[in-house]
Amino acid sequence: MKKIYKFALFVLLVGFLYLVTMKVVMPFVLDVVNSDLFFKQTEDDPVGELHNNRTYTGLLHCENKLRADNGLGDVTRSSAAESEYKAWGLGDHTYVIKAVLDVPGPDKSLARTSVGCKIKYQGGDEADPANWSIIGVGAAVN
Repeated sequence: MKKIYKFALFVLLVGFLYLVTMKVVMPFVLDVVNSDLFFKQTEDDPVGELHNNRTYTGLLHCENKLRADNGLGDVTRSSAAESEYKAWGLGDHTYVIKAVLDVPGPDKSLARTSVGCKIKYQGGDEADPANWSIIGVGAAVN
């Protein structure tokens, strides 16, 4: 084949590939990107320190988990105020909650204990423990 025909064939092939890419492949890719295939819709859940009804409910579920796992029926919060805990939103309805609890010791006296809990809200009724997933609970006596 002559060089001119090879060059013309090369130009036609590159032009054909460009047209196929722009008219067939790219519209398909853009349809997939614009679809809900990779979109996970969550409500605006702030990241960082926060206090709201959901974090307080998460704290109550963490306390209940601590009572159930360790047989601590008499666990009490050091203060009844809702503001006496710290909570951080990690995004995607996952929270880290820290509180100070009074836990009965072996001699029946109350020991001040710091409790940390990582918990995930899965949707539905916030009061239902089945809608929460407790990822971890830890405690340290002060």
